[in-house]
Amino acid sequence: MKGGFPVNNNIASSELKKTNILLMMVTGILFLLLIANVGLFLRINQIQSNIQTMMIPSQSSENVMLNQGLEIGKNAPTFTLSSTTGENVSLTDFAGQRVLLVFSWTDCIHCTNMYPHLSKFYAEESELQVIMISRGSEQETQAIAEKYDFGFPVLFADDAIFETYAVPGTPF
Repeated sequence: MKGGFPVNNNIASSELKKTNILLMMVTGILFLLLIANVGLFLRINQIQSNIQTMMIPSQSSENVMLNQGLEIGKNAPTFTLSSTTGENVSLTDFAGQRVLLVFSWTDCIHCTNMYPHLSKFYAEESELQVIMISRGSEQETQAIAEKYDFGFPVLFADDAIFETYAVPGTPF
């Protein structure tokens, strides 16, 4: 008996073991959380670096962007494509006219936003012929042509026309 109180060494030892185990578990969990936070911090820094790289194009990517599309002042390559009305339309059909070629894609949200403005522009510009070349399935292109009731030809595109005209993206 110590100090007037009975001490049971087995109970004290058992409580001490439980406390030590609990302390080791809490320490382990804190260590794992620390490692997870460090990993998350490193990943966020990597993503931030990638975003900054995309937002500040390098000199070489600027040169690539300047060289997209056809050279200004050169004659446009000729083509013949099927239209949503079932006709074959050729660029040579519009020889001597001012022509605006619009490249679009049925899955392009920016193209969808452009369609009403393009129709209005065409209606206001009587001296300009618009030809829209649309990438996507024929059914989707047909549905767009019917929905917006364009007054100009809407043509079904193939990959070759996008490559020939060096189209970097849509709308273009």
